[in-house]
Amino acid sequence: MQSQSFEASKEIASKEIASKEIVSKQYGYIQAIDRQALEELARHNKVGLNILQRPGNYITRDMALVSIDENKSLDEKACAKLRAAFLLGSERTSEQDIEYSIDQLVEIAVRALSPGVNDPFTALTCIDYLGSVICRVTDREFPSAHVCDEDQNILISFKIVSFSSIVSAAFNKIRQHGSGDAAILIRMLEVLYNAIKLTKDPEQQQILLQQAEMIHRSGLANLPEQFDQNDLEERFQQITKFIEYKRKP
Repeated sequence: MQSQSFEASKEIASKEIASKEIVSKQYGYIQAIDRQALEELARHNKVGLNILQRPGNYITRDMALVSIDENKSLDEKACAKLRAAFLLGSERTSEQDIEYSIDQLVEIAVRALSPGVNDPFTALTCIDYLGSVICRVTDREFPSAHVCDEDQNILISFKIVSFSSIVSAAFNKIRQHGSGDAAILIRMLEVLYNAIKLTKDPEQQQILLQQAEMIHRSGLANLPEQFDQNDLEERFQQITKFIEYKRKP
């Protein structure tokens, strides 16, 4: 009787946990998520899914992958299908993780800016390529963060990469490590200007402007030479004047 009671308690506890979070049984980087499989599972089981991870995240065993409606539950077979929708591997890939390629370029640029390497030409080349990435995604349609049912109720919520997160990933670390290098800051403003000219989205323009403002402030605070500050100011004013022109009715 005690054994049966213990097993029953275990089953109830397992069901309670399953009704809130589904955890990983493995560890590694999420290389891809099968959105179609998750949608089919959600529709078949009539359960809402909140996806807690995205491609590029490192997952440890027992880390939550998905949370579900508290008044719902999934059996072990459904939980296994849900876990199988997350492809894990020993390293990040660029299949669904656009920030992986960006992070690689940023890492090369930051190393090039370190005192031990001191290779500004490589850093400038990385910034040019990062600028190309930003220009390419200005007209990209990002996947929706939500999948809805027939009644337009949210069925699945995903964590997705945004234009803002891509811009931050591309420029934040380089700006921080190159805050005292005029050539680096000026080149970043130049590639931001190119991206601002390409995008037709006011929200994207604002995101790019905010990054330019941070670069501008960093340069004024860290560049000791007035001539360098003047060059930086010229590039920054080029950006602000263009945005003012685009915002005119």
